[in-house]
Amino acid sequence: MLSCVIRIICLILMGGSALLPIKRCSAQIGAGQVFQMTYTNSFGQIRTLNSVPTDLRPIDSKIYFSGNISTGLVQREPFMTAGTSATTVFLKAIRPGSGSDPAEFTKVGSFVYFAATDETNGRELWRTDGTPAGTVLVKNIRPGPSSSSPNNLVECQGKLLFSATDGLNGEELWVSDGTDAGTRMLFEIEPGTSGSGTYNPFNWNGVVYFAGHEGTNNVDFYRSDGTAAGTYKLVNMNISASGTYPKNFTVSNNQLFFSADTPAYSGASEIWKTNGTAVGTVVVKAIANTPFPAGWLTDVNGTLYFVDDKNSYGSGNELWKSDGTSGGTVQVANINVAGSSNPEYLTNYNGTLYFVADDGVRGRQIWKSNGTSTGTVMVHEIYNSVSSASPRPNSLFSLGGKLVFLQTRDGFGTEWWQTDGTPAGLSIIADISPGASSGPDDYYDERVVSGNSLYFIAGNNLWRIGALTPAQMLSPASGSLLTSSATTFTWDAGVGATQYAIWVGNSAGSYDLHARAVAGLSDTVTLPTDGRSLYVTLWSLINGAWSSRSYTYTAHTPGWQYTKLSQTGNASIGGKQTALPSSIYAYFNYYKGTDNKVWALYFGGGSWNQTALTSTANVSDWLTENTTYNQIYYKGTDNHIWALWYGAGRWNQAALTATANVSGDLQADSGTNFTYYKGTDNNLWVLWYGAGRWNQAPLTNSARVAGDVVVDRLNHFAYYRGTDSHMWVVWFGLGRWNEAKLSTTANVNKNLLVDPGWGTYYQDSSNATWAVWFTGTQWAQTNLGVSTGAVSGNSSRYGRLGIVYTGTDGAARYLGNNGSLWSISPIGPSGLNLRDTLNYKAPEGLIYARTADGNLGVFYYQ
Repeated sequence: MLSCVIRIICLILMGGSALLPIKRCSAQIGAGQVFQMTYTNSFGQIRTLNSVPTDLRPIDSKIYFSGNISTGLVQREPFMTAGTSATTVFLKAIRPGSGSDPAEFTKVGSFVYFAATDETNGRELWRTDGTPAGTVLVKNIRPGPSSSSPNNLVECQGKLLFSATDGLNGEELWVSDGTDAGTRMLFEIEPGTSGSGTYNPFNWNGVVYFAGHEGTNNVDFYRSDGTAAGTYKLVNMNISASGTYPKNFTVSNNQLFFSADTPAYSGASEIWKTNGTAVGTVVVKAIANTPFPAGWLTDVNGTLYFVDDKNSYGSGNELWKSDGTSGGTVQVANINVAGSSNPEYLTNYNGTLYFVADDGVRGRQIWKSNGTSTGTVMVHEIYNSVSSASPRPNSLFSLGGKLVFLQTRDGFGTEWWQTDGTPAGLSIIADISPGASSGPDDYYDERVVSGNSLYFIAGNNLWRIGALTPAQMLSPASGSLLTSSATTFTWDAGVGATQYAIWVGNSAGSYDLHARAVAGLSDTVTLPTDGRSLYVTLWSLINGAWSSRSYTYTAHTPGWQYTKLSQTGNASIGGKQTALPSSIYAYFNYYKGTDNKVWALYFGGGSWNQTALTSTANVSDWLTENTTYNQIYYKGTDNHIWALWYGAGRWNQAALTATANVSGDLQADSGTNFTYYKGTDNNLWVLWYGAGRWNQAPLTNSARVAGDVVVDRLNHFAYYRGTDSHMWVVWFGLGRWNEAKLSTTANVNKNLLVDPGWGTYYQDSSNATWAVWFTGTQWAQTNLGVSTGAVSGNSSRYGRLGIVYTGTDGAARYLGNNGSLWSISPIGPSGLNLRDTLNYKAPEGLIYARTADGNLGVFYYQ
């Protein structure tokens, strides 16, 4: 273990104070930091991922693999993990029961592609976005149940290249952009139906180099940039089917090296290099007449190291190096003078080459080399009491500042060990299977590094070894402005951390505002709300020592906040309800899209989503709700009232009115199931369902409805602005419809707004705001003494005796009463350039809005 400097720091614990010793240590790989991967099923049961997970592919700090669940219900299907049970995702049962055998996971853009088999399409190309819903078939390349068998998947300039057969052209080079239409054959190496194929593809500087099989007995060297014009044969190698195709591609000193076995050199082991051109693709050196090609090509500081025969016919494999010239391609050392040292697992560790070799005397041990014969030395000499149980180190990896490898040792069996490259730096990481039995399955070579973790197979399960790392803050993001006085800090588990502590102070490293030891991965802290700078220290206890990470924030200042919710600016201008908060479905907002369809903005899957609900583009305006029937009403482009509802697993729409006489101002009163609207004859009409059908009838007969129809859903009154500039009310009582004039002066100009159970608001021609209400004996009218200014769109009620509205300057405002006076205050932030109605939804305490660019957002006070 690395030495640690111990520093005692006072940690104030909640509920009292105590001294907690905190030791600061460097990150390392520690004993016991081994984690078995499990999967949590839909019943909350934890199941191990067993039966030997295969095809482990590291992608973006995650591992994609083919796995099983121990219940046996899921066999050989795609999984993804970020290294913990909580982040292990079963992606899809592509072929339930039998398993789809996914393989060759390859990232291109935001998708991971792979080959998989289902019962209907055979083995074809699939892709995933890392979610079960986003795991889909790309294309059935070979129609029907026959397989196109995609293989040799590789990324190329934002596209996927791979080999496949469509049943007509044999196995050829294909390209895909992730869509059915964009998946096509790119290049036909061997015309006709005979088999060809591509092998060992390697992407270097945006060009894929590969071996192309022409016919039955000829392999040449090809390149492709993902286009038909940029795909062609680079060099004619004429390698027979029994020869060694170009393989072991490795970049060293800005050159691409590979090994091959061509007839031109009578079967010699050859090292090649290419600069991407035909004339620049040449043999560096033909080394020996051997059936075994050069292997383990590895770059260390611009020098290419590899393993090849010092004699002929595979009798003396030793360590070689090359600078890209024939004269500079030489044997480094003759480790086993009498035979072959068979170097393996060549690895660049801290700028030095490490490998496993046998000098013929001490068995297979770990060696290192600086590129010279005298600098090629054994690092560790391990003996076991039983000669057959030699150390057999293998699978060397550079991980967490250590060289990690498998090794067999007396008393331990085969386990993972680590070294810093010095004779004294050897230690076991973990004894997975205690005692002389072995932990990792040495039979399986599925071992990959992703980030600071090594994934491998032990006991037929997927396991992880991690470099010890302290926890890291996940939210809020460091440097951000806090949005509340009560802030919840969340962090990841780190690797090897068993306990956490969080400090918050007014200066770096201080804890004068908050200090607490935490067993979980979050802590809610009450903080000042004055905009001050806050300093947070997150501590992690790892192997008895504390380490920390520091973060800074700005304290919350109470006020109005605004967040954009939509991703597509498609909310249409027009109508008094362009973004209607729904009472039918929580967190739903319905609006008219620029395509004249009804759209929904809703929260689901951890994010806001938008989708069109109607199949026809017939929405004119005036979205309103009938919560009794869970229906959305709107005026159609045909001047009918239409209903939109969800049923039988889909969204449905139908016209409700018999006559096309809807002019506007559609308003539903769910309590009575009456829907009011202004007719094309300037009368107030009502729509209702009764006697098994939809009915409509005029309520007025004097054609005096100017507009601004609003409904008091508590008292079931319908108000409207008359052509005489008075406010009128219509209601059903004593078995008939009644109508009355409410205002005493003819000054009603626009923007009627109802406050259920109390009265209505309106503006006069000078933009002064008035109120009309019932005193208990009669209707009264008064000027509130404030001018809202010009209003864009309709207003919306906010709480009791309050109005929110948008001015023609695009700013949001609140008109309210503090108990004695009416006043207007801004709703920030400014500069949003709002349009139309602000819609308030009381249960959520949110004000929804639409900006001039067609995006939807929400105001909230925090």
